[in-house]
Amino acid sequence: MNTPERLQALLHDLGQQMGLSELRMDEHGGCGLELDQRMIVSLQYRETENELWLYADLGPVVRRSPASYEKLLQANLFWQATSGATLSLSADEPPHAVLARALPWMSLDDASFGMAVESFVNTVEDWQAQLHQADPKTEADAGGRADALMADAMAMLRGRA
Repeated sequence: MNTPERLQALLHDLGQQMGLSELRMDEHGGCGLELDQRMIVSLQYRETENELWLYADLGPVVRRSPASYEKLLQANLFWQATSGATLSLSADEPPHAVLARALPWMSLDDASFGMAVESFVNTVEDWQAQLHQADPKTEADAGGRADALMADAMAMLRGRA
């Protein structure tokens, strides 16, 4: 993979700002940033399109209700709630939410590149929090099911005694 020198320079400067000694694309045009041991933001250069993609796995979608999927779709409307990125679902089981953004890197200087990556990281944090917030209805349903299972187990044990 032939990563442009200008892109490597942008990454190097970003790494310096973050206190990383060497931040650069690997031989496949990718690199990852692990931030606060809470998230990994990946950068992938696509040579055929001359594009830089930022993406992050937001984790499994545990509340798979029509309302949660509706929320994800509404956020994608004109990218209003995603800061220009797109939310999607992986084919994993359970599916993971993925946030991705194509970054027009060629027109950016060091400062604006750093701000664009920071903005993406902030959006990742926001969506991780939203996707992992407790849903009172779901928790109540789960609690009710757990209570019913416990009652069944207790009745079964009493029947054996």
